Amino acid sequence: MSKTLFTVIGYVVFSLYTCGIMYLGDLIERKTGADKTVCRKMTHIVSAFVWVICYYFFGCSLHWVLLNGIGAAILGVVTCTGFMKGFERDDASKSYGLFYFGLSTFVVALVTYIVGERLYLYTGIAYYCLALGDGFAPITAKIFGKHNVQIMKGKSLVGSLTVFVVSFLATFVFGKIFDMGLSLLFVASVAALTCVTEFYGVKGLDNIFIEFAVFGYLVMYEFGLVSVTMQAVVLVTPFLAMAAIGSKSLSVSGGVSSLILFFVTAAFDSGSFAVVYMATLFGVETAIALVSGKVYKKTRNVSQNLLQNDGCNQQIEAETNQTNDIPDVATTESESSSVAMPADVEKPMRSAKQVLAVGLLAVCFLIAYRLTEVRLFVYLYALALAEEFADSVASDIGRLTNGKNYDILTFKQVDKGISGGVSLLGTFCALIASFALPLVAVAYGVTDRIVYAAIGGLAFVGTLVDSVIGAAVQALYVCNRCGKQTEVSVHCGVSARLAKGIAVVDNTVVNFITGVITSLMGLLLLLL
Repeated sequence: MSKTLFTVIGYVVFSLYTCGIMYLGDLIERKTGADKTVCRKMTHIVSAFVWVICYYFFGCSLHWVLLNGIGAAILGVVTCTGFMKGFERDDASKSYGLFYFGLSTFVVALVTYIVGERLYLYTGIAYYCLALGDGFAPITAKIFGKHNVQIMKGKSLVGSLTVFVVSFLATFVFGKIFDMGLSLLFVASVAALTCVTEFYGVKGLDNIFIEFAVFGYLVMYEFGLVSVTMQAVVLVTPFLAMAAIGSKSLSVSGGVSSLILFFVTAAFDSGSFAVVYMATLFGVETAIALVSGKVYKKTRNVSQNLLQNDGCNQQIEAETNQTNDIPDVATTESESSSVAMPADVEKPMRSAKQVLAVGLLAVCFLIAYRLTEVRLFVYLYALALAEEFADSVASDIGRLTNGKNYDILTFKQVDKGISGGVSLLGTFCALIASFALPLVAVAYGVTDRIVYAAIGGLAFVGTLVDSVIGAAVQALYVCNRCGKQTEVSVHCGVSARLAKGIAVVDNTVVNFITGVITSLMGLLLLLL
């Protein structure tokens, strides 16, 4: 058989197969009324054999790139025109997932063709992780139904575990078939990366995130840029981030920024100390936040809970309270200025800004150490994270106390949740946490006893500095609707009134200033 005829047959087989599976999925949905998600994802799964067809007929050639480009264009037309109703989402929301699928595959193919054939097999792994991992996740999630645990809207525990397991098996089998010599740790890290990119992908964007992230990671591995430490980080940290999001400790943006900090730390960590140090902080902090959150919900005052629900969400019940001669504490600005409800003590989720306010400073110290080999920067890295850890632990556990809270500047009793307020339990926990995390540095031989004591002491002082700044200048608002004291400028859907502090100084700014001050104190002390 001539090469030209073989190529033509390849084009025909590729076209018939891709069009056939799309038409069959759409037909099944229209004729049987089957679940749209199942039909769409079954097509997703069956499309995995497209890579096999391309491998057999074309290999790493221009024909392969061209066919992927044509496929992306066709999928784009189908998406924009709504030609195949079976591929629409159940909630009728617009999604460009089909087009993203074709686009990501085309871009990966083009990059591989330009760089060279040495990357070709990695495109197969990326493709199978996308087609199979993302394909099976929603199906298994629907099978388990109400028994499934929702991590956040649209993402479940069963679905995420399915992505991990299927991607692990696909990568492992693919590596064995082509004798790629991939270690189990590396295979597991690829699966974890697939899992986390699928987790953060919404409205079809996971069809881009997965293939780009996995392929990029594999390319880094090919060029020797993925150390064993990096593999361990990629394996473990996604699950820590997902747990933090599930426990309401981090927002989605906070989870993404945390992963970025972890990956940068792994890239600049000469050993494993920096990664283990940050992972210990992250893991323990998440566990404490999860446990304290559950305890708080069980033990908080019932009337306070009702006030929160009534003031923030239930206008009807607010009107009912008025009819029962319960005073409305915030009907006017003047009234809200004279009467204030207890502050919010529900700890808000950390956003990307809050994570980066402290974490970025620590990572900068680590990079400085890697570039200069000056040991002082390692100490400052440990100090910055120790202070953040102590402050977080004090905040999580301190809100559970039944004792009194006092303003750190005036020593007057204040409500829990007020910036600058301290409690005996919270202060004690901060002291313990300040010296607990730096023990990791001692175990690694990074610090001696004197440096350890200095880091622990300065971390505790940093928590006090944080409280002082919070009490002195951090913005505190009073909601004009429910009368609660809060640290956010918008509450109950309306603008809150500034009661004290400076408007631009929120908790993120306070954390950053505290980190800088603590680091400067550490710099002066450790230089002595």
